[in-house]
Amino acid sequence: MLFLLLMSLSCLSASETAVSNFLDIEMRGLLTKKEKQEVFNNLNSIVSPISSSPVIQQAVEVMLNAPLSNDNAKALSVQTLKTIDASIKANQNILLVDDGPTLFSSSLLPVQGSYILDCDSSSFIYVEALERLFIEKKFAKEKFPIVLLVCYPEHVLIRWYFSDGDQDYIDWEATRGFEAKDKRREYYAKNCRELNVFSDEFESLAYFDRGNQRSDQKEYNKAKKDYSKAIKRNSEDDAYYNNRGVAKNNLKKYKKAMKDTNEAIRLNPDEPDYYRVRAYEKYKLGFPAAAAVEIDEADKRETKKKEAIDLITGK
Repeated sequence: MLFLLLMSLSCLSASETAVSNFLDIEMRGLLTKKEKQEVFNNLNSIVSPISSSPVIQQAVEVMLNAPLSNDNAKALSVQTLKTIDASIKANQNILLVDDGPTLFSSSLLPVQGSYILDCDSSSFIYVEALERLFIEKKFAKEKFPIVLLVCYPEHVLIRWYFSDGDQDYIDWEATRGFEAKDKRREYYAKNCRELNVFSDEFESLAYFDRGNQRSDQKEYNKAKKDYSKAIKRNSEDDAYYNNRGVAKNNLKKYKKAMKDTNEAIRLNPDEPDYYRVRAYEKYKLGFPAAAAVEIDEADKRETKKKEAIDLITGK
């Protein structure tokens, strides 16, 4: 059975899982055909030992086929997440970091033999491993969101719903391998948003990442188009508008850029960087006094942002 499972996993195509579909979008126009194949091969080499783990298979089998109390379901969920964490950390070629490559696909092209995984790319490894298990168990995709991504502007984590209750979930720090509790969980509940990996929102994140890469390469027109594709699929993400505005600023289209910055601030009025961007736009449009007011607004919000980052990073 284990041999058959491994054979079936190795034959998954680029369109059969949410993460591989994400990668397929993210890599278009950025990587060569040979690099794309290397990315999928490396993804498989990382994920197969995880999804073929007898401990994980047993836990998932029980969860899918037996009525569970909340306590049992949570215990099995934690066991599964801990086993994934142990499998990732057992891979000597994986380096877990706080800030990794712009693209998830880049993290699967080793640097000096190491895969550099940050919070979002390591979370994607969890999702890929679990979806492969659910595919093998013929678990309907519409029921898959036991596991969701939870996004904060500077952080991504796993949220695992172990029963139908709104509060019956585990917030899991993928790079650190522990459950977020107490103040950290309370902060995520209030300030982060859930992302269903089978939704257009997940595709939007792929276009956003590709736009960021193109911005890094100073291809601002192409970046702007990618950010627009991201916004078309998810119009409620402030970072998408902000980054499109920054791309427009680099194209010296300050009035159009400020429309995006205004929308980013409407969606997230607590982000100090957005006020700094608007200060730059107002200064470029000939309003230095108004720009100074924006800087003051940014400074007022900086302390709150630092406190949030310190909570996330455990400082």
